[in-house]
Amino acid sequence: MKKIILLVSILSANNVFAETPALQNVENKAAAPAKVVEPMPAPAPQMASPSFDQERWKKLMVLIDSEIKTIKGNRYSGPELKHRMFELYSEKIKLIKEKENLNLLKAESTAVIKNGKESFFKASQDQYKTAQSYALSIVTQYPKYARIAEIYYALAINSRDYGTSAETEKFLKLAISRSTGESKTMYNAKTALAEYYYNNKRYHEAVGYYSDVLKNQEDEWYGKHLYNAGWCHLKERNFKKALELMKLSFETTKNKKYVSMKEQVYNAIGIFFVQADATYEGVEFFELNASPSAPHLLTLALSSMNKSNFQMTDEVLKAALRDTKKRKDANGEMKVRLTQLDVYRESKKDEQYFETANSILDLHKKNKLDADDLFMAQNKIKEVAGFMQINLIKDKSKDPVVYSKDDYKKIMRYFDILSSLDRPKKKLYRYYQGETALSAQDYQVALKYYVRAIMNAKLTKDKDETTRKALDAMLATIEYAKLPKAKEDEYTIFAFKNFVIFYPQSDKSQAIYQKLFNKYFELGRIKKAVNILMVYKMNYQSDDKIHREMLTQILDSYIKAKNTDKLAFWIGKIEKGYLSFSSEYIQNSIAVLGDLLFNKYQALEKKGLVKEAVKGYESIYDSKQYPKRTKAEAAYAIAALTLEQNNVKLSYKWLKKSLDLYDNKDLIKVTSSLFVLAKGYRLLQDFEVSNELALITARKFCKDIYKNKEDFYQLINENTIIHKTNISNLIKVEDEFKKCDLSEKLISRTQTENMERLIYADRYQDAITYFKANSVNVGLVKMMDKYVKYKFYQNPIAMKKDIDSLTSVMDLTAVKTQYEYVLDFAKKAHDMKFEFTSEEKFNEDKFNLELEQYFAMIGELNNEAVALSKNSSPQEVIMIRNVLGKPYFSLEKAVRNYMPKGVDERYLQGFKSGMRQVTESLIAKGLQVDREKVAFLEKNNYFFEVQKNDIVGLEKNNSLVNALNFHSAILFSSTLDIGTTSNNRVVAGQ
Repeated sequence: MKKIILLVSILSANNVFAETPALQNVENKAAAPAKVVEPMPAPAPQMASPSFDQERWKKLMVLIDSEIKTIKGNRYSGPELKHRMFELYSEKIKLIKEKENLNLLKAESTAVIKNGKESFFKASQDQYKTAQSYALSIVTQYPKYARIAEIYYALAINSRDYGTSAETEKFLKLAISRSTGESKTMYNAKTALAEYYYNNKRYHEAVGYYSDVLKNQEDEWYGKHLYNAGWCHLKERNFKKALELMKLSFETTKNKKYVSMKEQVYNAIGIFFVQADATYEGVEFFELNASPSAPHLLTLALSSMNKSNFQMTDEVLKAALRDTKKRKDANGEMKVRLTQLDVYRESKKDEQYFETANSILDLHKKNKLDADDLFMAQNKIKEVAGFMQINLIKDKSKDPVVYSKDDYKKIMRYFDILSSLDRPKKKLYRYYQGETALSAQDYQVALKYYVRAIMNAKLTKDKDETTRKALDAMLATIEYAKLPKAKEDEYTIFAFKNFVIFYPQSDKSQAIYQKLFNKYFELGRIKKAVNILMVYKMNYQSDDKIHREMLTQILDSYIKAKNTDKLAFWIGKIEKGYLSFSSEYIQNSIAVLGDLLFNKYQALEKKGLVKEAVKGYESIYDSKQYPKRTKAEAAYAIAALTLEQNNVKLSYKWLKKSLDLYDNKDLIKVTSSLFVLAKGYRLLQDFEVSNELALITARKFCKDIYKNKEDFYQLINENTIIHKTNISNLIKVEDEFKKCDLSEKLISRTQTENMERLIYADRYQDAITYFKANSVNVGLVKMMDKYVKYKFYQNPIAMKKDIDSLTSVMDLTAVKTQYEYVLDFAKKAHDMKFEFTSEEKFNEDKFNLELEQYFAMIGELNNEAVALSKNSSPQEVIMIRNVLGKPYFSLEKAVRNYMPKGVDERYLQGFKSGMRQVTESLIAKGLQVDREKVAFLEKNNYFFEVQKNDIVGLEKNNSLVNALNFHSAILFSSTLDIGTTSNNRVVAGQ
């Protein structure tokens, strides 16, 4: 017995079953509009557990097990010792769970996922069940035990901490009912039950128990109980009572004997002030008790705003602002300003929002603000500015546009503010200002801001998308601004020059170099024009022709100004190969002058002065002093110009003069242009001239490689086919050019195209001749097969001779064979008969069997039709469809006419009724097949007329293209089945 007492005294010092009420965690959230934010329930508070002490754990476990063993071995087993045994069992749960928690933390995540967390707590759960079962046996055995309330309380706490908490409420109520007076157990049980209801959101029930709990002001957790009770009343919408309790909770924080709830109260009480319509009192509360008060006032403001009370919210924010300014807390003030932005925008207070944005700018200029807060401010102001920018012009169709000038000024100011707050993106905001001004048709202001954006890009050496947009926008805006000429030129040159500086090579740069060159040239700034030519040449070295045109303009200006020094300088460079002027051009100054004049006439041509240009070219051609190539180019230019005037004969006359002057080494360089001319002649329907030019070029350069070699070959083929020359000429031309190193792919493709043209023109004999000459082309075989089938069904008898003549190069057996199959099928369907066996005494089974057999015959016929259709032409498909309905009508007639013998009148009437269903089904099916036949013909655009199973007419408008468009049997195979016999069976006599 002494040993037991010793163990009890040792364990009492380590009794973890302390009756300490739970501290509820509090959620720090603002309330939603017209609602109260509910605190998140949390388990009872636990002291921060030290690191696991293995030795201590073993010692305690040995002591507990030793005392359990001692109690079990004691002869005396009264309620006190059993109560102690329950306490030991409960202690053991805690120790086991400590070890299990450690094992869970050490376990691999894969093992936890695989086995589940529950697998780590089996021992503690077993011990929990043992303890609870043991305690229940005590209360059963000793129902009048004096400390039975303590056992019920312990059962409740075990259920809460280690079980499912399903029995917590029950045990707590039993503990209360069995407690005497105002015992500690009674108080602890009421406290635990209040917290149980609180955690389970049963606030009304919790309020009743908290009323008793709060009578004890000596509990160190008194402030926490006030806090929880306050939340319960808030949830029950007893707002004034809730605020009273929350303020009392705060008062306990001034007394050290209570656990402090200061932070929890600070985080929650704002909601209570707002819900109790005591927001101004809340301001006074925080100003008096919190330092700094601004963070808590912001929470109060948000709670007030959620209750849709803007005026009060604004006053709270002003109070927060006073606090930050009083403490000279710039970052705190910034947070207040950010909240003001949100509140003012939500409340649509545009003026206050605008003033706040300006205040943020002033704050930023004087202080180094938190980067995240600054970023938030930028985004908020940017969002509002962007929204206002989009909505500035309500109706963009009006001219001039209508907009609010006040909004326009605000938008521009917002972007000014953003350019200071977000200096790295200053260029972007200048661009946005330009866009805003452009939308308001304030073109001159728009140009100024685009210039500022571009200048900023130059300073930062940034050529991103915004820079490109600013340049593009500036170029587009200049023409609308209606500026004085000098100012317009200034803006134009600025935009062009900076465009090529930023983007020396881009999709627009080539054109802009030329425009900038022309603008400088127009303004007489020849030196700058020369500089642009140099830069353009450096970035687009392959644009020699344009470079030469530019230099020609410069040389023309020198000639016009009689600037012999400059002219001599450039002639010297040209003679050394600059810009690769022709050798003839370089030979003498006359050649140079000739080329200059030639380009001058090209300039006339570009301006639309065709007659003047032709006259100039003729003067070059007629002159004896110009080189042969210059004369050739002049003749070619006349040919091109006269072709544009649709004068084929005159054009080709000058082209032949040009071809006579060109050397082959120069002529091969302009084959692309010759191809354009050849196509032009064809477009004007002069196939002979087009073909002649193509043949001359193709033969002249048969073995050479040049850009349009294959194009000339194809053009020759097309011209020959379209002009309907003798097919042997086409075959001869093809054979000739097969020696010109053309690709097999091109030859094969051209043959296919030629065959298509012959077939669609229905040149049947030419198609046969062409096919025989090129029968090795597999593609032609397939085409010819279709074409022969088409012709065959137009006149099978006449076609047999042609089919026989083609059998040496292609297999056409299937054409005749398939046609015979279809004829046989049509005859089979047409001749199908149905007769029922007639006996003196009607045999019902035999009749049903015969009926099923006839249904099966029709089904087999349909299956045969589907299979046959897969390899059939449209004509054959129509022949097949034409007879598919006949068996249904034949069988219907046989069924309708059949009369059973040897049966009474009642049976006969039943038989007729049953057969009526069969005949109606057969008629419906036959009509359906006929309708599908008509639908098929109409869907595929066929005229049809059926006479004695022969197709008299087929293609609508006799369209060969449509006729060769084969139709798959899949289009109608699903409607040919009659279904299984079982689905159509009708038993006689029913």
